[in-house]
Amino acid sequence: MTHRQDRLRGYLAVLGAATLWGVSGVVAKALFNRRIEPWTLIEIRLTGAFFVLLLILVARRHPMRVQRQQLTRMGLLGLAMTAAQFTYYLTISLTDVATALFLQYTSPVFVALYGWGFEGERLGGVKVGAIILAVVAVTFS
Repeated sequence: MTHRQDRLRGYLAVLGAATLWGVSGVVAKALFNRRIEPWTLIEIRLTGAFFVLLLILVARRHPMRVQRQQLTRMGLLGLAMTAAQFTYYLTISLTDVATALFLQYTSPVFVALYGWGFEGERLGGVKVGAIILAVVAVTFS
């Protein structure tokens, strides 16, 4: 495969991922309006993602081995990702997609401000710049 084909595949993958992500909130809200619970949607989404990834790994003959020392970290990452998806979908089910996206995009601001206010972390120029950009972005979006 040439460099040009690799780049095209990469652009198409990003376009596909962005499209699916953009549609997912609207589809989720439609399902919640039909009385599907957020936890049920999470189960369907995570199970489907597992099987798609498994099929890709099998088709590519990728070795499916995990080192023992990675199990705890992988488990914690899985729990964190599940919690993030659940809170996103729970917010959509209780309010709307715009509120969920607002909270998702401003969460780094709240984390940085929490660290500064309660943990005594220093707000350097990069953090302050990121906070300003995040606030400006959600204000004008």
